[in-house]
Amino acid sequence: MSEEVVKVSIAVVGFIAVAAGGLYLGWRYRQKIREQVSSWLRQRNLEKSSLMSALLFFDKVVVGLEMVRRRFIVITAETGQEVISEENISLEELRKLSPEIYELLNAGNSVEQNIYKLVS
Repeated sequence: MSEEVVKVSIAVVGFIAVAAGGLYLGWRYRQKIREQVSSWLRQRNLEKSSLMSALLFFDKVVVGLEMVRRRFIVITAETGQEVISEENISLEELRKLSPEIYELLNAGNSVEQNIYKLVS
């Protein structure tokens, strides 16, 4: 094999590995969200049918330049709007988990993502 073919082969394999890793991180991120909302509903003896809306809210104003606050917010008929989870994550972690949210957050100070379809 020529050197060029070997380099191209290595580049293609590397690209595939990076793409597969990104897909796995995205899938795992969605699973974690689904599990967290489902657990919150079960703990309060609420059915998924009582879930009216589910949102992720990212806010970098409160935390600072390198960190962002992520809040899970659910709205149910029984409880109204409630923050079920709040945590600080690094911008780098957000970039890996959700590049589109990362880009939107860099353009502004906060981003709201409707995740109802993900958890219902």
